[in-house]
Formats: sequence, C-alpha cells, structure tokens
Amino acid sequence: MAAWNIRGFNHPDKVFACKRLIQSHKLDLICILENRINILSFQDPFFEISHSLFPNEASCNNFALNSSGRIWIKWNASKICFKPTQISPQIISGFILVANQPILHLSAIYASNNQLERKELWEAIADIHASINLPWALMGDYNCCRFASDKLGGIPISMSSLADFNTMIFNNGLKDLTSVGLNYSWFNQRSDNPIHIKLDHVLVNDLWLESFAGSYCSFQNPSCSDHTPILLHSGNPLSHFSNSLKLFKECIKKEGWSSSNCVKKHLDALLGKQKSLLELLQMDHNNREINLSYKAINSEVANFLGQLGEVYWT
Repeated sequence: MAAWNIRGFNHPDKVFACKRLIQSHKLDLICILENRINILSFQDPFFEISHSLFPNEASCNNFALNSSGRIWIKWNASKICFKPTQISPQIISGFILVANQPILHLSAIYASNNQLERKELWEAIADIHASINLPWALMGDYNCCRFASDKLGGIPISMSSLADFNTMIFNNGLKDLTSVGLNYSWFNQRSDNPIHIKLDHVLVNDLWLESFAGSYCSFQNPSCSDHTPILLHSGNPLSHFSNSLKLFKECIKKEGWSSSNCVKKHLDALLGKQKSLLELLQMDHNNREINLSYKAINSEVANFLGQLGEVYWT
C-alpha cells in the first residue's frame, strides 16, 4: 500500500507518476491525496477511465465533501477489497478484505492545514479507535509534525500544534511505524527561504505491531510532487532490499536495450539526482546552491514526466 500527496491529479504526468510507483513496487492499493479534482469531473465517462491506475480498479473518494478533491483511494479489485466505514473531509477509513475476510483497518489521512480544523480529525480518529479490534494503520499527510526537529527552516512550530498531534497519538495508543528513506517528506520548492518538514506519517496500533512485526514504511523519491510518497511494507527492510535486488536482476536479464529503455534510463538518472540532492539538503538545508539545484532538477523531472504523460495520454 502507499499514500502520496500528489499535489493535483488532473494532469497526465501525475497519472503516469502514480502508475510508475505502482508498477515499481507492485502495489495493490494507493491513497492519492490533494487530487484537486472537482466531483463534476466524473460526469465525463472518459475522465475516470483516463485516471485509472489498476487493470481491474475499484475506488472511493470524499470529493463530495470538499471542493478541492482531497482523498481518492484506488485498489486492485482482483486481489483485495476496501470497504469504507467512515468518510469525512479529512479521512477515509475502512476495512481491507482478502477473500471476503477483513484483515486490517486502514485510514487514509489528508489533514487540514488549519490547527482548529485538525481537531475535528483528531476527534474522528478517537471515534474510530473506540471500535477497532483489528490491526490498524493510519497513513497520509497530517499537515503537522511530532517534534520541533522535524522541521528545518521557516517559522518554528508552535508547541500547541505539536502537543495536539502527540496527545492524539498517545490517547489512541498509536505509534510511528519504523521508517527508512528520507527524513523530511515536504519541501516548499524555494531557494530563498527553504523549508523541509516531516508532514507525512504512518501510525499504527499495538495489534498491528503484533500481527505484522516486521512491517515498516519507506519515504520514496518525491518525483513530480513536493511530497514524498509513503510505502507500507509487510517484511523487514533487509529482506525487502534483497528481494528488490533479485527483481532488479531479473528485469535486467529481460531487457532488450531498445530505445524505450533509454527513456527509462534518463528518467531513472533524473530521479537519482533528485534523491541525492534531497539527501544533501537534509544535512545542509540552507545551502542556496543545493536548493537551486534541487529546484532545477524538480523542474526537469516534472517536464520530462509531462512529456511522457502526453505520449501516454494520446
């Protein structure tokens, strides 16, 4: 599973980026956040088809509750089923079923950037917690962080905002799932006043930790968004890395080194450079030269994905 604040899902390059994430990590469910899609778009029969990500796709959204189109959950209906039990402007929550059996509870989060409105989300999470008897994962963009050290640059975080978030976590018996990858999940794309902050989290309950002891989450390359996608893995990181190497080796063996592979190599090189610059920024976030380079590579990635998306779209 994955959650990604894609910062708009209307353009073909965003669809292409999500498809690439799904194919690269063999995902069966993705929570797309900040879609910026109006519910009236679904009156066009072509719209939903052109924005599908799985061959046999099912989905649900909360677009009717917010004009900006906040959360859209899509899943591979050939393997799993997601049954929503609560839909509100900041959360979609429900059961994931396999062979008609509920195996876990998933909550997709896209919190408001307003502290008072977030309290409504904290109350909704408390209501869900009161009835939970399954492993529970809450993943997405909380629009706030847990610790002052989770933010580099900009105005210091208010203690009341930190307290609200941490109190909610404590009162509901939740924990931050072990993570690998990038430390900061959002960058404001500015070189004059760069801000890096961890807004995206995967929180889990004790039943989750007991049932999926080796699980962890990873913060991936942001690609064409200002947020990093979060992937939820069921195994331990070393095992996942070993399996990834095996899959990569198999892919190399199957390569025909055709012209299409040159496109993939160029995109991989751009994404690799983007990731390297982001890692440097997390050690020296005020470095103007690195921030300018990072902003430039973000534009290159977005432009290249846009070109690929136009080809895909046509």
